[in-house]
Amino acid sequence: MPEPYNFGAPDNQEWFVDDLVGHCWYSKNLKFKVCWSLRDITWKSLTTCKDLVALDRYLELQGMQCPAQLAGSSKLI
Repeated sequence: MPEPYNFGAPDNQEWFVDDLVGHCWYSKNLKFKVCWSLRDITWKSLTTCKDLVALDRYLELQGMQCPAQLAGSSKLI
């Protein structure tokens, strides 16, 4: 089931994260490619994604324990 996350939207509007499908580093900032329940795809910062269950799944698929371990190059799954 998708995970609800509110990015400052009105209280009556929810957005659902299906999965994180990639990551990349912009300078020293880690960004994640977020796939939404309506199939929109956007890039969001680690700060925005840090509490998502989808991040835990993504790290597990990458064989990592924490985001800092992710390679400096982009990776897509």
